[in-house]
Amino acid sequence: MKKILVVLGICLVSIKLNAQEIDDQNIYLKQLEINAKDNNAAIQLIKEVISKRKQNSPKSLPDFSFKSYTKFSNVLNFLIPEKEMDEETKKSFLETKESIDFISEKADRYIYDKRFGKKMITETYRIAGLQSELPEIVAIEPLPYDLSDKTFNFFYFKTFINPVSNYGINYYNYRIKDTIELNNRKTIQVNFKSNKEAKTPLYGSIWVDLATKGIAKFEAEYQNDRDEIYNSGGIQLIGNDGKMSYEMQSNYRFYKNVWIPVNQSYQSISLKRKKINGKMKEISTSTFSMEKTFSDFSTDNHFVAKDFNGYSREIAPNARKHFDERIKEFRPKELTPMEIKSYALNDAEGEKEHIDFYLKKARFLINGLNFNLGKVDLVLPEFFGNNEYEGIRLGLGLQTNEYFNRRVSFNGHVNYGFKDKKIKYGVGTKYLAVPKNNGFFSFDYMDDLNAAGRFFSPLRTGFNVFRVTAINGNKHDFFNQKKFSLAYQQDFFDNLTLRLGTHHAEEKNLFNPNLENQKFNNNLLSFNLKWSPFSQYVKVPYGTFTLKDGSPNIYLNVLKSNKVANGDFDFTRVEGAVEYQFNLFPRETYIKINAGATLGKTPLWYSFNHGSNNLNESVFDIFNLGGTDSFETMPADAFYSTQFISLLGRQKLFNLNGKKKSAPTYLIVKTMYGKIQSNDLLYADGKIAPNKWFSEAGLEFRKLLLGSVGIGVYYRFGAYNVGKIKQDLSIKSIIDLPFAKIKF
Repeated sequence: MKKILVVLGICLVSIKLNAQEIDDQNIYLKQLEINAKDNNAAIQLIKEVISKRKQNSPKSLPDFSFKSYTKFSNVLNFLIPEKEMDEETKKSFLETKESIDFISEKADRYIYDKRFGKKMITETYRIAGLQSELPEIVAIEPLPYDLSDKTFNFFYFKTFINPVSNYGINYYNYRIKDTIELNNRKTIQVNFKSNKEAKTPLYGSIWVDLATKGIAKFEAEYQNDRDEIYNSGGIQLIGNDGKMSYEMQSNYRFYKNVWIPVNQSYQSISLKRKKINGKMKEISTSTFSMEKTFSDFSTDNHFVAKDFNGYSREIAPNARKHFDERIKEFRPKELTPMEIKSYALNDAEGEKEHIDFYLKKARFLINGLNFNLGKVDLVLPEFFGNNEYEGIRLGLGLQTNEYFNRRVSFNGHVNYGFKDKKIKYGVGTKYLAVPKNNGFFSFDYMDDLNAAGRFFSPLRTGFNVFRVTAINGNKHDFFNQKKFSLAYQQDFFDNLTLRLGTHHAEEKNLFNPNLENQKFNNNLLSFNLKWSPFSQYVKVPYGTFTLKDGSPNIYLNVLKSNKVANGDFDFTRVEGAVEYQFNLFPRETYIKINAGATLGKTPLWYSFNHGSNNLNESVFDIFNLGGTDSFETMPADAFYSTQFISLLGRQKLFNLNGKKKSAPTYLIVKTMYGKIQSNDLLYADGKIAPNKWFSEAGLEFRKLLLGSVGIGVYYRFGAYNVGKIKQDLSIKSIIDLPFAKIKF
């Protein structure tokens, strides 16, 4: 039971499964030989299917709705007589006579309207052994009910190129096997298999309706020795050296001139071996399966706009309450007595093993590094920091969570720098005013430090605090802020987030001795935008969870200072960034373009500092992290600009451990150009701009240690190359946080 619970919790923890080699019934497809003539004929048929996909899709209708019921289960089957079992095996064997090993259910409702879009709502769910919510796993669809995208998820997080797509045609070979009767309609069966050396080959069959060229049935299968599977958050599940086979099937029926889903299934079987009396024996098989049934398909629903308010993917606020009553509306048939009993037994074991406790604690990996302490979270990034002004910075950060109150939260932090011997702190509160769109007001006060020339968008990930403190280790230019802030933030159209704020700050420059005793009043308006048009999110109790990371990501940050209420400055600061990730040759490629400008008379600490990250131009700087927003060979705080543009390129090359497909290696190229409008920069104190292109390139060897820690080697070239290894070369640590596509 514990194994299945951690499988369902793979969005929270990194685990190893004891999967062993199994026999496969459809392995012949893997060895199937397909000649060019057969392949070309089948591809023409697949192209017809693709060309008629829209007219065969339910989305060709003005509107529709349907329900789905999904059941997950795990069943143990023993292969040896009871008299040969040891005590542990016998105990498990006797338990299987009373209940199955694991069960979970969920019910979803789908609605669609050409005018308003689509929406999917999880109405109720239950996971045996858990009493707390686990929305991160519940929200994700284990299998797609259609095959309209260029990729699809094969049971949650394993992603494959879709063989029924224009993109996929280049990655598979096809062969028409036969024409058969399926559901009283003439149907063509097409076999397919990966046609190139793939990390994980996929093979299967597509049943194409002869008359409409719609998909009537789809089957796929793959085998793997070692799984590395990723969702939008970069979640990783690693198996052992045994082999598993995974199978999925989707069935459709023709209804109102379109093809609608009927049912789906998924199954994986593992074989357990164990030494008994000194001999290795095959003890049992473990069959994990998913069965999904679609029902109540209807049209002419007369939807209105408010039916689609909020996110296109939601979990009902009280989805876990009154489960036994609410699930009856969706179940196609009653549970068996063994399935019913498994809930009670699994719940008792889950309570005994404290499964809820461990899952809550593990959530910090995807929840902004907030470690759960019941109704309060410990904000881990506040615990430790390091920079040249404060030295070692220790602190404590706390904030309330959804278990305290779903609409009101409080937060606070206190820190101490051992070099400047000063206490810093901040307090704040949030009120969730528009739950449907995660719209909230926030009020904060801080007496703390900010890095001069570096302002990070509050709309970036929950790892923002850690990210800022991590790459500020080499920085010594800081200013103090005593600041009041009032802001409102809300999501629009699923993919667009806006934030408006007003701020009043008393600021003090801490790095210019000429300003040592001078304080400035600064009244600011702020505007922040994040647009991720191809990402998918779901509303969860603590905010939103990323179902799918799509490119590009676009950020815009604007600060407007004015002289209202005795303000000392009147300037505008604009900064934007575009991130784009795609596959080239066919490996991962990442590009980021950053640009910014200030208008009006701007104090130096509101200009742009460019992420200089090499304090003494030393080669070995492994205790400071490299990052996508920093230049590893640039002397710390050497350059400031009122206008700049920078470009970053990262290309995956190969895996150092090719057999295990781990320790990826990347080529990195960074360059930037900036200038200063001298009349507009206040208190410049002799700072200069990089008025020639500052460029560096390097190799990053990632995930060398503990699956997270790596080494980056960077070399400065071009206009600022000085011809000395000590100044031009830098070696840094780099980190890939698990469960997040964040590369520091």
